[in-house]
Amino acid sequence: MNKFKISICIPTFNRSKLLEKAIKSVLSQLDQKTEVIILDDASKDDTQSVVSKYTCNNKCIKYYRNKINMGIFGNFNKCLELAKGEWIKFLNDDDALSSGAVDLLLRVVRYKDIINNNVGLIVGTSKKGRTNFPVNKVLYGEDVLNFLLIYSNQIGCPSNVVIKKSVVDKHNLKFNENKSWAEDYIFFINVLKHSNMFVVDHPLAYVYEHEESATSRLMKNNVEIAIEEDIEAVKYLGSILDIESNNINFFLDYHKKRIARYYSVVFNKVKSFAILKDLRLKKTNSYAFITNFLFLTLAGKILRKVQLLGYSLMDRNVLHYGYLPMYLYWKKRGYE
Repeated sequence: MNKFKISICIPTFNRSKLLEKAIKSVLSQLDQKTEVIILDDASKDDTQSVVSKYTCNNKCIKYYRNKINMGIFGNFNKCLELAKGEWIKFLNDDDALSSGAVDLLLRVVRYKDIINNNVGLIVGTSKKGRTNFPVNKVLYGEDVLNFLLIYSNQIGCPSNVVIKKSVVDKHNLKFNENKSWAEDYIFFINVLKHSNMFVVDHPLAYVYEHEESATSRLMKNNVEIAIEEDIEAVKYLGSILDIESNNINFFLDYHKKRIARYYSVVFNKVKSFAILKDLRLKKTNSYAFITNFLFLTLAGKILRKVQLLGYSLMDRNVLHYGYLPMYLYWKKRGYE
């Protein structure tokens, strides 16, 4: 039997000031059933000295330092190896553990529904308590995967997710260390291939966006990589669900437009306009700018719902997969 119920893993690199905030958010919630693993990916700043202030008086906090830089997902894989808890809770070094998260998880992992129904993934809500999943219910892996194919990644970042260690070990699940963007999403997909999901009605972390975050840096310098890896994730999901080629092409076409439009407005208009052209979406720059602007407004949300309703009425492939408002998707599958 595992000594720890939960392993909180904090992979870090050159962010000593932000890391200290993450550590402090965990310290106030520690108990004997929780371990904290801080894995330093060969930082060149004062990370080691910052962490030492907390490890010297607390045996539950363990600090490891890689001899060479392994990259984001190489560091994540090392965390999987080092974790001794029954459940693994990643916390990005620039995020903070939400108030009461450990107590909540220690109660949730004892639920009979979770123990008896092969739950391998526990997901929290957003900071404002929002989620597109039914809460406090076991969601079958196949239902979640079909939902993700239709509506894209609704799970979120690793900081808001808890993973069952035995599922990872049994199926030898790893992050692809050659990827830089969507690999955490693909990892969650692989967990759901072999298990079910449970969503708690509470955020598990407070996720922060800033100029030096991995997301911001990638979007600023390599938006093409983000788009390419998002599309790869859609293809991979289709292959898992054994979707027929003509049906998966429909989803690919829809998600290409959605992803490129979103990135073109939020992150880098010029680059994404070129990507729109490469994806053969046949949009002029001026037309793309107008539709992209609408895409992020309330009017855009209404237009998208009308568009999806039109798809459902006209295209039997979409109707077959239940391309409905999210709450209706779950209701249709018996999750009241």
